[in-house]
Amino acid sequence: MSSTEISFDACALSDNGSGQIHPTRKRASALMLPPPAELSSMSSAADVPVLLTMPHYAGTLATARHLAARGVEVAIASDRVLAAAAWSRYVVRRAKSPPVVRGPAEMAAWLGRYGNRHEGAVLYPTSDDMAWVVARYAEKLRQRFRLYVPPLEAMRSLLDKSVLYEVCTKLGVPAPKSWFPRSESELADLCDGKRSLLLKPRAQMFYPGGKGERIVDREHGLRTWRLYRSNRYAPGVLEEQPSLDLPFVQEYEPTATQGTYSISGFVEPSGRILGARASTKLLQTARVGIGMCFLASEVEPTPLRHVAEVAKSVGYYGAFEVEFVNRNGTYLMIDFNPRYYGQMGFDIARGVPLPWLIHNAAQGRTGGLDQLFSNELPADAPTFYCDRVALTWWLGMAVASGGVGRRDALRWYRMLEELSAHSIDASWKREDPLPSLIGAAAVAWHSLRNPFSFVRSLRNIRDAYQQPIAPPGLEAARRPAHDIAELSET
Repeated sequence: MSSTEISFDACALSDNGSGQIHPTRKRASALMLPPPAELSSMSSAADVPVLLTMPHYAGTLATARHLAARGVEVAIASDRVLAAAAWSRYVVRRAKSPPVVRGPAEMAAWLGRYGNRHEGAVLYPTSDDMAWVVARYAEKLRQRFRLYVPPLEAMRSLLDKSVLYEVCTKLGVPAPKSWFPRSESELADLCDGKRSLLLKPRAQMFYPGGKGERIVDREHGLRTWRLYRSNRYAPGVLEEQPSLDLPFVQEYEPTATQGTYSISGFVEPSGRILGARASTKLLQTARVGIGMCFLASEVEPTPLRHVAEVAKSVGYYGAFEVEFVNRNGTYLMIDFNPRYYGQMGFDIARGVPLPWLIHNAAQGRTGGLDQLFSNELPADAPTFYCDRVALTWWLGMAVASGGVGRRDALRWYRMLEELSAHSIDASWKREDPLPSLIGAAAVAWHSLRNPFSFVRSLRNIRDAYQQPIAPPGLEAARRPAHDIAELSET
């Protein structure tokens, strides 16, 4: 059996009461889940539990809280102690999963063993890693879980940046100019100093390196190329996707650090988009990093149409977040995340119960999904989303290192104070405080454990901290939602 093949019949699972799942020698009989139509007539959607992975992501925490509030039993799988969602009061079961560095086959095998013990839960990707696992092993995972997953080729087309670029080019969807050098000599020819470039891995799934680095000169480009190639993908990935071994080069857009525009929502197999919301990233942890602050924005019809065109072209359906950079009024697509995403809590608070839509769809309850929510923004919809734990840490370290002056830091804190009445925090909830505290410990631990990467990231975004965004006009940001069904017709 190859490293990419798995068997779910090796063992069942036992729970020793500590919340950790351990294998036993008992063989599991074949699990036969009732078909979706039968399940729909048997019970309500909330009666079906959910298994969430990657609990150190803010999107997982938001999903856990949202589904638990609707009566769903929430289980968490994690390979680490400092994972915020795992400590939420709304989580009823915790299981220890293998780290992603062991590869997709081992993760899929573990899921199969978990499913032997806790059959029938909804499973949906919370990261690029899990998006690949669920799509790659969907046939076997469906024996244990309720899935809502498109064909593997659809996932491949969106996770591999080279394929996504080809799709955009074919459809006429604007995207930053990209090159895919096959050798160091081809890369050196591109790094001629005439263009501002980024070097990025072709896919983030099961990749231990960075998300991207701006190339300063030819020598820097070659060093980064070698570094990215030395950070090998997890076992089994390159066996099926050998081209991922080569990073690619993309035009650098300065607005990507501050001002990345994203559209998120739910897309049906027909290409119709439900519950689209838009936001603008104001600050992230690195030049190519995780967003910390987002501002509510209007859903622009042209990029929304492009999202629908790409999804329909590759055959994708489900939750999504698509990122764009605005170049003189033209929205360039830079990323298509076919999964749950970081600022899920922002969109939930703005009236889109995305995890609930997925929970229903995974059970075959796809009729009338648009009746589960309103396209209109709630009267109390927040206009600002912020991971205050991460921002406080990064801003504090920037001040301590001398990269940002106290006056600039105070401007950020004043902005947060002015927006507090109209904002939502990534992790803090008075009735569920522990995830926020765990998140603070995790941010500090990760930074101290990787000091060189942390200092480099501080240097890369120093200018962003020194130029805080002026507080937005809160009433202007509270605009009516578009008629999404009309805009997304393709």
